Amino acid sequence: VASVPELVPELVPELAPELAPAPVPISAAAPISPAPDSGALQAVVEQAGLQWVQTTSAPAQEPEPVAPVVRTPRVRKPRPVVASEPLVQIETEGDRPAG
Repeated sequence: VASVPELVPELVPELAPELAPAPVPISAAAPISPAPDSGALQAVVEQAGLQWVQTTSAPAQEPEPVAPVVRTPRVRKPRPVVASEPLVQIETEGDRPAG
């Protein structure tokens, strides 16, 4: 049975500090510019041959409450009445001999 060779410290390269990535300085976030005028946007859209579609900015309405559906229980059919008389065997082919 072959054994797994142990790692020799001389063969495993150590990470050199000069190879580590330098930290990237974080720049200040750019201020958010205000939204452009809708008239200017509409002009750009029309120049491109498109049509500007705007939705209403009315607040969303509360959905109408849904009434729970009341289920009625299933009514089973009554069981058929089984006759208590003796069974009778009837031959349907009279040409064959019984047997």
